[in-house]
Amino acid sequence: MRLDTLTGLSDGQRMHLRRHVASHLGTHSITRHGGRPSALCLEGSVDLVCTLLRTNLTQEQAASIFDVSQATASRRWDLLRQVLADALDPLVPTVREVVGRGGSVLVDGFLAPTWDWKHARGMYSDKHGEAGFNIQLAASIDGNIAAVGDPIPGARHDAHAFTTSGLAEALAGHDTLGDKGYQSHTTIHPIRKPPKAELTDHDQRYNASVSSIRAAVERANAHLQNWKILATRFRPPLEKFPATLRAIVGLYFLKWAYE
Repeated sequence: MRLDTLTGLSDGQRMHLRRHVASHLGTHSITRHGGRPSALCLEGSVDLVCTLLRTNLTQEQAASIFDVSQATASRRWDLLRQVLADALDPLVPTVREVVGRGGSVLVDGFLAPTWDWKHARGMYSDKHGEAGFNIQLAASIDGNIAAVGDPIPGARHDAHAFTTSGLAEALAGHDTLGDKGYQSHTTIHPIRKPPKAELTDHDQRYNASVSSIRAAVERANAHLQNWKILATRFRPPLEKFPATLRAIVGLYFLKWAYE
């Protein structure tokens, strides 16, 4: 079984992850009541949850790969999703640690698709034609993730989500560069075409320059969306999404720290 492919982590990275998780769990045990051997040890449980995050397989499919029941896979998912997020929080750097004091950052957002749950309003994005969470992200000029905002319902546009997600506050003191969706919200952004007029040659060259610089934040987006649970439809209840996103951000910086 190619665990590096299933989990997105090398052998060494998985070893470091298990240490972080074991340290965070402390005396909390994943063994069954009565001391009976667990169907899946801590090492296998962490690998299973990382596989769910990386591939977005169903719990039944993941259970089959790890030779356990779907119920066991579900219990491990519910236990370790939050544990991964909390245990890896110390590895998440500040914006300054990524880009330096006063360094410039690139800003962008993407939609993490979900089911269009009837009880959840404002999730449907007309721009993308599906329901999901608007994920706001900042990156350094060389494409490293600098910060990720809290998930915002997908119906909200990027400029609103940039502020509401807490990302704008996290980037205070840094020059920010965004696309046309961030007009008046970032330090630098493309020039809009005037009503009933065309952009000047100078403005077109300026916009092309801004677009070329912004390519790095698209790479940062791709790093997060390599965890397919953010790029393909999120099936669990929506209240489990914030911890899922935090766990993935932590896993990104785990890989970053140990590469």
